[in-house]
Amino acid sequence: KEDYILNGGIRLSTKGPSLSYGVDHSIAKLTKVGAQVIVSSHTGVQLTLQFTQATMKYVLKIHLSPFLHLPAVLYASITPLVLFGCFKVLALAPILHRQRLQELENLREERKKEMSERKKEAVAAIELMQETVERVVATEKARHGLIVLEAWYGCLFSTRTGSDPLSPPRVIDVRIPLQCLVLDSKLVLRESSKSILPGFYDPCIGEKKHLRVLYEFRGCAHEVTIENTDPLVIPRQSHKLLSQT
Repeated sequence: KEDYILNGGIRLSTKGPSLSYGVDHSIAKLTKVGAQVIVSSHTGVQLTLQFTQATMKYVLKIHLSPFLHLPAVLYASITPLVLFGCFKVLALAPILHRQRLQELENLREERKKEMSERKKEAVAAIELMQETVERVVATEKARHGLIVLEAWYGCLFSTRTGSDPLSPPRVIDVRIPLQCLVLDSKLVLRESSKSILPGFYDPCIGEKKHLRVLYEFRGCAHEVTIENTDPLVIPRQSHKLLSQT
């Protein structure tokens, strides 16, 4: 999580007034960067840059002008933004990305056994649903109702590359569990993680998940994609594929 804290103040003294403003930014649990601009009638314009790592603090003070000079104030305000933008894109973003991937791998390793158990439970639940699903499908077909053609759950929009080909799939087929939940040509999922539904499990722990459903209703194809915790009510006219209108 990234936190920004703005600060500022006005100081009055016998030498004249001074204005200070700045920002502190937490880029990691024990790492902070900050910048402060001091504009004073007697000292001019000063920019202070700070970098804090755990208990170590590094401070760089830059005296930009001995006078109240508007261009110097603008430089002092803009320079930290430019420097931090370059630092974030060129150095910080790759570091945080690698750190995030390592945290995910550690989390998966810690919950590997739990995930394996949940997968076994999901497979067993789907086997028990077969008879119910056949009955539901037959009923829905007879009334031209709701038939789930395809349903996928997991990291549908992952950009990861170079993954281990032997690693578990990060998207799972949930057509049968969803069809089993169809009642009177309707499917309603409440606002909660879909991984707790019967026949589901979390195939990509710690990552953003979506549910995509391709279904048929009244002989027309529909499709919808929602985020993991979003509610879902189908059928909906807005899900109808354009080629079917």
